Amino acid sequence: MKIKLLVVVILIVVAISPVKAEEKVIKIGLLDAVEEVSLEVESGFKILDIDHKEKSLPQSRYKITREDGYLSKNGTGYVKEERLFFKSAQSNELIEVNGRKYRGDIEVLNTTDGLIVINHVKMSDYLASVVGSEVISSWPTEVLKAQAIVARTYALRNLNKYQSRGYNLSNTVKCQVYRGVSAETERIIKAVAETKGQVLTYNDQLISAVYHSTAGGKTANASTVWNGNSPYLQSVTSNDDLSPHYNWQKEYTKTEIEELLRANGLEISKLKGISLKGVGPSGRAKEVKIHAKNGEYIINGSHFRFWLGLKSTNFSIIGENIMRFNGLDDRFDFTYNWFNQEYNLTPQKRYLFRGYGWGHGVGMSQWGAYQMALAGANYREILKHYYTDIEIGENKEDSGGIVDEG
Repeated sequence: MKIKLLVVVILIVVAISPVKAEEKVIKIGLLDAVEEVSLEVESGFKILDIDHKEKSLPQSRYKITREDGYLSKNGTGYVKEERLFFKSAQSNELIEVNGRKYRGDIEVLNTTDGLIVINHVKMSDYLASVVGSEVISSWPTEVLKAQAIVARTYALRNLNKYQSRGYNLSNTVKCQVYRGVSAETERIIKAVAETKGQVLTYNDQLISAVYHSTAGGKTANASTVWNGNSPYLQSVTSNDDLSPHYNWQKEYTKTEIEELLRANGLEISKLKGISLKGVGPSGRAKEVKIHAKNGEYIINGSHFRFWLGLKSTNFSIIGENIMRFNGLDDRFDFTYNWFNQEYNLTPQKRYLFRGYGWGHGVGMSQWGAYQMALAGANYREILKHYYTDIEIGENKEDSGGIVDEG
């Protein structure tokens, strides 16, 4: 590939001016291992050079592409840089990343896996988007406050989760959903501000502030879902029957389940049955036992849930032999003449999964928090209900994130 020189010197080291503790910057991974990204800002971009000085770029829209390890802006000037750092020319102007608007600055890392796109954003702005992405913005203020404190605690405890990738947290359900300014509302921004710096602790340590959509009547012990036991993540009642995910069901044939199990590395010859092991007080199974012709297999309950696309591990299984007519399905064993038409007919094994809730079931149920707020509970009562024996207070060491390390 022919290499062209860039006129503009590219940033290698990033410098961030000192800011107040509650407004320190965290790094959110927006895209990871991609080959291109589009950036746009109305007033135009500034880029930081090797001496930490800002230089203006001539255009307000750039498409950063990667080819054979080299970077290009708008298809010109291939360079082997490790990092590009973009700021808006006007202070506090929003930057679009693939059409979605974000506050703060955008960093593009050039790695052997592809481009990593990172949003450098203030903790308060990050939390406003997370709260709006995770719960319904029109819900009672006490729910928004509870979610803000939980989200802040989760973020601060997990700041090193993606350190090897150059950022603190992802923007997906693997951490917390973050959708930029599109998720913000004035009510949410106010709820974040009114709970500024507040976190959840147990024995003066930040807790693992996990949460989920719907418990289905009772949350799960952490020990049922994951290895180890957390004294503050215990099974508690959860009145969340207003949730559209309170109960659900999903049906599979025996053949379909066999195919799903094999697709996930379980080489079973023929499925004979499924049973649940280690069912906790919330009704969730820690493990699922697969009975097959060539042996028995023990699967983690959460893994089984994801393999089959079930909403939670809180389910029971009903197995039935059924007879079905289907002139379009060729999986049947013998034919049957019905009004001079040939139809295939065979007994099929069907598994019906009937369950409750959506998510892992540990920690705060968001729909449960909603119903508690409707009943008059404040955010402190909501949090103390779902997290056993915790304290709610200010994070004295850092009430708003980490100092950006560049």
